[in-house]
Amino acid sequence: MWQTGMYRNGAGQKVSDATPGQAITKALGFQPASIAAEQRSMAVEKQSTDLAQNVKKEITGAWAQGLFDKDQQAVQAARDQMLKWNTDNPEWRISVSQPAVLQKVKAMRQSKEDRTLKSAPKGQRATLRADLQD
Repeated sequence: MWQTGMYRNGAGQKVSDATPGQAITKALGFQPASIAAEQRSMAVEKQSTDLAQNVKKEITGAWAQGLFDKDQQAVQAARDQMLKWNTDNPEWRISVSQPAVLQKVKAMRQSKEDRTLKSAPKGQRATLRADLQD
C-alpha cells in the first residue's frame, strides 16, 4: 500500500486508493476503517447482484423445463415468479430472454454424449468422440 498508493485484493487488483496513514494502519495489522466500510458496501452489492443472477438462472431453467415438458402451467409459473421478483425487487429487476430459454431447451434435447463433447476442450473432442463411439 505504501509504495503503490492503493489497496489491493488477494489477486493484486486495485480495490481503492490508500493514504500513507492507511498503509501504516494496515502494516500494524489493522484494517483502515474507510477501506473496511467500502469493502462492506461492495460485499452487499455483490451479494445482491449474485442473488438476482441466481434467481434469473432458476427462472430461466424452470421456464425451459416447462417448454421441454410441454407444460404450460410450469411456463406460466416461471413467468409469474419473474413478475413477483420484479415487483418485490424493483431495484434488481430481471428479464428472461426467449433466446436464453430456447437455448436451454435445445441443450435439454441433446444426448449425454453430445453434451459431453460440447463441454470438452476443442483439442480433446476428436479423441473423446472416438472413445465414445467405441
